[in-house]
Amino acid sequence: MKFLVFFCAFFFIACYASDEQVAFVNIGSVNGTDSSGVNYQKTFYLPRYFRTTWMLARAMCKSYDLEFASADTLDEATTLVSFVKNNSGYVYVTALIGGLTLTPKSKTDWYWVNSGNKVAYDIPWYVTQPNNYEGKEQCLGIGRGYKDKFDFHDYKCMGEDLTFICQKIEY
Repeated sequence: MKFLVFFCAFFFIACYASDEQVAFVNIGSVNGTDSSGVNYQKTFYLPRYFRTTWMLARAMCKSYDLEFASADTLDEATTLVSFVKNNSGYVYVTALIGGLTLTPKSKTDWYWVNSGNKVAYDIPWYVTQPNNYEGKEQCLGIGRGYKDKFDFHDYKCMGEDLTFICQKIEY
């Protein structure tokens, strides 16, 4: 009987769920207005079963018709941090997002890979961040710090498989 229930549930998911629903968990949505004045809804997703490097995370998001996550306003950034905290069971140490810098240790010179736009607000960094640890941290993530406090951290772009966040924008 248990096998039949499992089989029916698997069959239902395989037939009626989209690829992103099977591979990713929806962690929340925000509404906003783009630079042209057009309203949008941005939905964020964490992978259910896999981790990868920052460099490969963007390709992984694209393979599911999603984008690497960005937070275009300070309100989106603080909301995204709370989404990660509320879904921390899916997060292994950190959740990588689509920001990077060419100026290590800079608190202000960060860019979004999807748009190429500079981050237009003061990033809510963890107290010791960004630190460009070992001279290798130029990519952005939301990490778990002391006493499970989540904030922005800089991370290695290569070499460590971590959780990441994708997004889907609907206009």
